[in-house]
Amino acid sequence: MAPEKGGIAFIGNSNIGRRNTPRKDFRVPPDLSRGFGGSVASNRIAYIGTMALRHELTVVDIYTGGNDINAKLTLRETFDNYAGCGLGA
Repeated sequence: MAPEKGGIAFIGNSNIGRRNTPRKDFRVPPDLSRGFGGSVASNRIAYIGTMALRHELTVVDIYTGGNDINAKLTLRETFDNYAGCGLGA
């Protein structure tokens, strides 16, 4: 089911995508929770429109970093990829 316009989304890797109870897990529960295993910041940039932006949400919280480090990306590469999504950094 699509979230209501103006809602909150959490997107990221499997840490976000596999949560069965995001409404209980987070202080401010998301209306939409999307993630996929093994993804790095550049993957989320490629799919951010499909994962979140098309829903006209007010807040999009992006969890990133863990898989980027495991993929041997530098902190600068990870930050630049995150900043490249156009949602602020």
